[in-house]
Amino acid sequence: MTRPRSAVCLTIAAILFASTQALAQVRTPKDKDKTTQGQPGTNNPNQKPASTPSQPAAPPAGPKPELIEPGPYIVQEMPKEWTVRARVRVTSKAPGLDAQILSLTPGRLRDDNAVTSGNAPGFNFQTMTVVFPIAPMTAGATPHDDAVTGWLKVDDREVATNPRLTKKSAGNYPGGTRLIQFTTRTGSNSNEVPDGNAREVEMQVDIPMTCARTRFDEKSASEVDWPKGDWPAVVKSVFQPQIYVETYYDGAPYDLTRLKELVKNWTNGDPKSVRPVVLAKALAAEIVRAFQPTGDSRATLRTGELQGFALDGVEQTALTGRGSEFDIACLTTAAYRIAGLPARLVIGVEAEDVDKKNFLDSKRSGRGKFRAWVEFALFDEVNNTLNWIPVDIVKIRKQSSRPQPLDRAWKYFGTHDELNLITPIALQFHPPTTVIAYSVPGLWGWMVTPNPPSTAYQALYFDAYRTSSRPADPRDKNNKKNGNK
Repeated sequence: MTRPRSAVCLTIAAILFASTQALAQVRTPKDKDKTTQGQPGTNNPNQKPASTPSQPAAPPAGPKPELIEPGPYIVQEMPKEWTVRARVRVTSKAPGLDAQILSLTPGRLRDDNAVTSGNAPGFNFQTMTVVFPIAPMTAGATPHDDAVTGWLKVDDREVATNPRLTKKSAGNYPGGTRLIQFTTRTGSNSNEVPDGNAREVEMQVDIPMTCARTRFDEKSASEVDWPKGDWPAVVKSVFQPQIYVETYYDGAPYDLTRLKELVKNWTNGDPKSVRPVVLAKALAAEIVRAFQPTGDSRATLRTGELQGFALDGVEQTALTGRGSEFDIACLTTAAYRIAGLPARLVIGVEAEDVDKKNFLDSKRSGRGKFRAWVEFALFDEVNNTLNWIPVDIVKIRKQSSRPQPLDRAWKYFGTHDELNLITPIALQFHPPTTVIAYSVPGLWGWMVTPNPPSTAYQALYFDAYRTSSRPADPRDKNNKKNGNK
């Protein structure tokens, strides 16, 4: 349960004001005259930002120098080479519980556009595009775009073997997300499907990357002030509403009144009275005290296969003080954004030893599981640098429900010695575009013309292996070493 308002106010007062030594490291005389800083932006003029502080005066006109990313405040150490393999299977035959169409287009469902297959033994289509995300460079990982491989199969026949990646444009998708795309259509060519009918569609992608531990220069980073001008485009983009952060899986907005009240109380109504790093740390401390991770957000079919992610959501978590590890990470992301601090969610897979056995095997007792953490943007306007700072709120909470003082370095706040063993997959639970999935978000999505099927069943499989030690191909269904069924 959450604490009374008076207790919360007293706590934040102690954190932000009584700890004069901590604040002395990050406050300067100019802070006394500092006005509220820039308003977070959005790429959609019809969407409201997470918070709306007053606009400062614009910086002098002129050509902007190229943004330097990563900046100097995060150092990567002990890199390891990994490849994350994602496989999605969509079938028309029910493997277990019924699954109805779920559109994840913000604001509305697509049931009115869905069509049933009637007695037909599969899906009918003219064109089909299957997409899967590729995470951008994060605090600890760099994907190798030129080495991405994959395939699309329809009824066990490959129809596409060259995945297409969307361009690296900050304005495309929030946080720098890009999409891997496979496309096929009705036709008689080798890359087409006769009669436009399919019973099973399967997609696989292999994404090589370098993952490293991070070391955070918190003392220097704490001197970085709020920007007086605008955020860089890739930073502004994270304020767009996101499934499981600001909205339900169908795009309907959460009621974030309770979380906004908490953020207001935790910051005495003035989040920008301290600089970004101290704000991020103070909010993390309050979330660690107030919220208890519990439960599992993975949704499975009767076969035991992973179907996707079914979170309680930020609205419910804020009211109850409890939620899964994914819910706590989403709530932290939402709290940062409400306070005006740009933040993005990162979803990854623990890669340790998973080349020996498929991590989705339930007998693995937690090894190789999904992980989620938060990265907030530290934009040094003076030097035009950008760092994404990792905050693994769940790992911080597992150490203790009483966070250490703000003037001490925290393990998993910026400095993270496990990130060379975690492969980032996505920044969202569903691709940030007009594609659909079934029953629950599962990272992937598709567009089918003239209309998507009304019912389908999705199953997801993931591996992460050392690039120098490639596992056997999971398309071999007799390969027990990789745990395929």
